[in-house]
Amino acid sequence: MPIKKLVNILLASSIGLNCNGKINNDKYDFRGGHKNGEIIFKREGSYTPWTSDDTNYLIIIGKDSTKSYIDQNNDLIVDEIHVIKPDVEGEGLDLKIIRSYRNGKPNLSKEQKEFEEYLKKILDFKKITKFPPNY
Repeated sequence: MPIKKLVNILLASSIGLNCNGKINNDKYDFRGGHKNGEIIFKREGSYTPWTSDDTNYLIIIGKDSTKSYIDQNNDLIVDEIHVIKPDVEGEGLDLKIIRSYRNGKPNLSKEQKEFEEYLKKILDFKKITKFPPNY
């Protein structure tokens, strides 16, 4: 295969990596405290030239519970919420999973707004403290 053709193929595939409707969320990677506990934003998954199997997790660890916002499609739209807190007897943990679908799409408007507010807080905190973009 001629070098020029190979370079064109590689260039075309690298351009396609950023055109799959997915978002590069590295700027939100974060672990830090806030007034009620701790905020963690992390991404897990893998990339190929054709797909992105990333899942974003925004985890809010509070005194009495942990709430996880889960974005399974790497599109910054919340797909489900997990809330973990001590059970009534205080001997174990209760897990509540919230999934709300309307017409086959997630409908967690209140939770989506909370998610977006936390993302804004992360960016604001990084800007004020001059954290590196991927801290």
